[in-house]
Amino acid sequence: MTSKAEFTNSKLENSKGALFDFDHTLVTCCFSCAFGRFLYKKGLVSSVSAISFLFFYGLYFCCLLSLKKLHQVAFYLFFYHKKADKYKELVDVFLQSELHSLLRPSMVEELERQKKEGTPCLLASSSPDFLVGPFAKKMGFDQFLATKYEIDSDGYFAKIGQVADAKNKLKWVQERSNLEQVVAYTDSIHDLALLQAVGHPVVVNPSHALKKIAQKRAWQIMEDRA
Repeated sequence: MTSKAEFTNSKLENSKGALFDFDHTLVTCCFSCAFGRFLYKKGLVSSVSAISFLFFYGLYFCCLLSLKKLHQVAFYLFFYHKKADKYKELVDVFLQSELHSLLRPSMVEELERQKKEGTPCLLASSSPDFLVGPFAKKMGFDQFLATKYEIDSDGYFAKIGQVADAKNKLKWVQERSNLEQVVAYTDSIHDLALLQAVGHPVVVNPSHALKKIAQKRAWQIMEDRA
């Protein structure tokens, strides 16, 4: 299937949209972390760097570190001044070998249903664009949003551009569609403002706190069967 996922700045012809979160929603894990484990097994990440990142990820998980700061840590530990083309090739290998085991079947079915109904499908993730883009294309998304890892004129990762946080996700989808006609799937309470803004919020395997909010507001809840 031909994908338009590389064109991330155009308004959708159809005012409807199905917006999918990435980590712990469409896939069952933190996709960037899974890619990090893949790099570690390849000997491209040292034990010291891996342990350092896990420490900072723990701070982020406990809301003691911002998403932007976490990206800065990951960028300078793993990618700064490394050849972008090499890592793009590694992403292709990673997707080929690991993707099937990481997908959440119920959400893949939902994605396919939305595509069959002609609904433009959007993927929004705070993960790096060089990782999200190939995934979006492979899965047949129309557009995607991801954190921009900028590349210098010599082909090396140079710096982080705009981080695709919850605020930027909402702004991005608002610019592309009529929010009242958008269905949004996410597991994250960080996307609460987005869920409140769209016409059809769906929470996926939510935390206890998000599930309580969803039940109170009569939002759709999708949970995997035990």
